[in-house]
Order: sequence, then structure tokens, then C-alpha cells
Amino acid sequence: MKKKVVIYGDSTQVQLVATTLINADLELDIHFIEDHYFNEANFKQLMALSVLAPNITLTRSPMAYFKEADLLLLVDFVPATSDTLMKEFVTANLPEFREIISHAMSQGFAGQICSLQTYDEVWTYLAWKFSGLPQQQIFGLGTFTATLVLQRLLQAKFHVGDHDVRTYVLGTFAQPAIIWSRTMIGGFPLLRLIADAHNDLDATLLTELTQRLQALLAQDARTLAVSSLPKLLQGLTHEIGFISALTVLTETNDQQLSYSLPVYLNQTGTREFMTASLTEAEQEAVTTSYQPGRALLTQIETGKLEGK
Repeated sequence: MKKKVVIYGDSTQVQLVATTLINADLELDIHFIEDHYFNEANFKQLMALSVLAPNITLTRSPMAYFKEADLLLLVDFVPATSDTLMKEFVTANLPEFREIISHAMSQGFAGQICSLQTYDEVWTYLAWKFSGLPQQQIFGLGTFTATLVLQRLLQAKFHVGDHDVRTYVLGTFAQPAIIWSRTMIGGFPLLRLIADAHNDLDATLLTELTQRLQALLAQDARTLAVSSLPKLLQGLTHEIGFISALTVLTETNDQQLSYSLPVYLNQTGTREFMTASLTEAEQEAVTTSYQPGRALLTQIETGKLEGK
């Protein structure tokens, strides 16, 4: 059975997400809600493109369709620019975000919510607070793309396949933290391979890979992030899922947090896979990455920040 997906938000970003999924030709029934964000011209272009994707169905639907939907993919409502600050961005997007979650729940939505938005660590938390849905049904793209990119860089460096590399980028998309201490090549810790005198490797490899990852993420972050969606949707449509980094809700020191962690993902949602044992420097990097979002959420929860 096809997974019923609603993509919602700014029409340009909706079209980018829909185009990516159409090109992947997954078993999906994609719906576009007919409201002020609906773009007739974009929808016609997508319909034409979908002729080459027999597994994809595109439909324009009323707000009442939320009752039938399995998955809500949220993109930015007011797109961010390169110099947009987190507080400014969240303030501009909060009213529309709160409204669509309210509309979806009032129509009986009981599916999963995936945030593809800028600062998805903030929106993942708010989606849970506003919807009342179980935490495992709400997640954000977070560092998923960065993790996949780093995996590919390591594969190319060591000339090995997918199953020979295990690595994680945790924290947030804006401040990713590479977990070198848990990076494995062919079952061997990367740091141990670097330390082994028999290998023509040294610590400069870590700097080189970090710089290459940062350069790739900086080129066109939105397009690159969306390009990983087909793999994410494959996990959500199968009983047998995969393990990677996604933004999820977790509790640390009696505080509810939202940032990218190693999780298991399948058709039922997410499950925290393990409590990663990090080095002191890695843990500090992860903590630093989620603190701005947590501070902003505290302002929202205490009424000190209201959307425009």
C-alpha cells in the first residue's frame, strides 16, 4: 500500500521536495493541500514530470485530507536567507506552523511528522508540543544528510562499500558534530587505523574530511538536504528500517531536548538506538550545537517570544 504523504509550506520548497520524490519514483501517494500555499502552475509542472514515475500519485486535496495522511512533510513557510538569525526566522514562521499543526490535528491527523525546515531541532520539539502525538512519530531531517555525505567521503577514501563504513554526524544541521570516536571502517575504529604505524594515515585525514564535508554542506544546503529524502522515505515505508542520525526528542538531566542522535527508523517511526558514548570534546560539540535552539524554546514556552 502506498504511503499517503502531505507536503506543506512555501510553494517553491514544496516543489523541490516533490520533484526529488518523483525522480526517485517511490511508492507514494503525494497530496498538496489547496490553501494559500497551493501553486497551480507548480502543480501542473509536477503532474507532467510524474508521467515518468508510475509509482507516484499526485493529488490536490482539501484540508480535511489530513485525517487520511500517514506522513506530513513540513518545509519552511517564510524561507530563510543566508543571514537570517534563528530568533528572527522562528518568529516569522511560528504563527503558520502553529496554525497548520492545529488544522491537521482538528481534522484527525494521527500520522508521522517530519520537519525539513531550517532549524528543524526547534520545529521537531514544537510539533510534539502542539500536536500531542507520540514522540516516536515526530522527527526532523537534522544531520541525516551530513551523515550520508560523510559516509560517502569515507567510502571514497578507503575504496570500500556501504556496509564497510559506519559513522555519525550528530547535533544540528547548522552546527554538526562529527563523532570520529565511533567511526568504523570494515569493523575497525578509524582512530585506531590512524594510530597504526602500518597504515599510511595520520590525523590530518580528519581535518581534510571535516573541511570537505563543511564545503559540501555550504554550497547548497537546502538542495543537498532534500536529496537524501528518498532514502529516508524508503525507511519509513518498510518494516525493515535502518540506523542513522535524525533529529528526535530525548530527555537529558530532566530536560526535554531535540537534536540529532543515532536512531532506528522504520515504518512505525523512530526509536533511539543507543546512548552514544562520546569523548569529552565530542559531547561538548553536541551540547554546544543544541543550546541555541533549547534557549529559544525556553523563551517560547515562557511567553517571551511570540510569532508575528
